[in-house]
Amino acid sequence: MIAGTILSAMARPYVAMGVGAALLAFLAFGGVQTWRLGNAQDALTIEKLAHSRDIAIWREGGIKATADALANARRIELEQTQITEGLSDDYQTRLAAFQRGLAGRVRGASGANPSSTGKADSPQLAYDPGIYFGPGADRGISESDAGICGVVTLRLIAARQWALEQSQIDRGN
Repeated sequence: MIAGTILSAMARPYVAMGVGAALLAFLAFGGVQTWRLGNAQDALTIEKLAHSRDIAIWREGGIKATADALANARRIELEQTQITEGLSDDYQTRLAAFQRGLAGRVRGASGANPSSTGKADSPQLAYDPGIYFGPGADRGISESDAGICGVVTLRLIAARQWALEQSQIDRGN
């Protein structure tokens, strides 16, 4: 009965045209949606590929940055070690000269070595209270106190030089 009603309605031309137009509109709308869905899927695929590429670039950059930072840290550590060793050697040389000068001065004061002046080969390394404490500084201070003050002064000079040279290292910042 329903089929008969549809067929009798189709027998009229304006109804057939309406049904045909509706069917055509439905097919056209479905085709447009299929086309839009295909474009959206293509765009999504492109976006996923771009995102994967971005992640790979980001990881590669992170690996390179880490390697560069480690190489820089090794370079800085090497420079620091070289500075420390060089200044340590210099400090030991100065300390030995200071102690030789102090020993010579003590020997000279006791008469054990009257020819000794109490000075080392280099005037800036010699035990001379005038160099370390100013003119007349050996008056009123014992030899042991002068020796302690001289050693502490040498340590401070070495520490200052070490800090200055460490601060000159290019840290790559």
